[in-house]
Amino acid sequence: MSKKQDNKKQILQALQNSPTRWRTAQGLAKDTGIADTEISRILEQSREVIRAKKSGSHGRVLYALIEKRTIVNELNESEVDNEISTDRSLTYLILAPFDPSSQRLRDTVKHSVLAEGGKPDFLNNFAAGASWVDEILQRIRASDVVIADITLKNPNVMFELGIAHTVGKPLILLVNERIESDIPSDLLGYQYLTYDADNLSMFVERLSRTVRHLQARGGKI
Repeated sequence: MSKKQDNKKQILQALQNSPTRWRTAQGLAKDTGIADTEISRILEQSREVIRAKKSGSHGRVLYALIEKRTIVNELNESEVDNEISTDRSLTYLILAPFDPSSQRLRDTVKHSVLAEGGKPDFLNNFAAGASWVDEILQRIRASDVVIADITLKNPNVMFELGIAHTVGKPLILLVNERIESDIPSDLLGYQYLTYDADNLSMFVERLSRTVRHLQARGGKI
């Protein structure tokens, strides 16, 4: 491995292990011992990293991983696949707005989960009231993993996601990269997958890899 590759691996690892999602090159320099100018150069060229639209304190550029699980782990993909093996098909509860504009995304997530041996599940429309809340709680508890599109902060999705967060379910958050959306601070530590609604091919690849990883590890992210 070249020095440049080694530096990139260290930087991505520092981003992955960071308690906060967004980091500056200066902060990462303190974590890695690599010059901030070199870090900036590497991050600007990395397909695994996104740059915030707004600057942080002192006007510094902010960077974050596109996915919480990055190419750092993929360097040892063969080891990951053999870490844990399970024959049980995990249930993935998919939370997304019930409107035509989200139908393609819901179908894409469903087919990706099925293709990797998982069981996709959706919450149907229930009548408002205590029975509705009880049904949601029961379905969330019965799931192994929750996948939620939080781009538009749909009230129903955020309510359901709050329950999943409370009961400690593994979460995969979906964010439309073409729409500016501030992620609630309570969710910053979770894994995200970004998608382009007009071209879902890259998203399918990332989601399939994530589901495959979860199936192998029995639902552990």
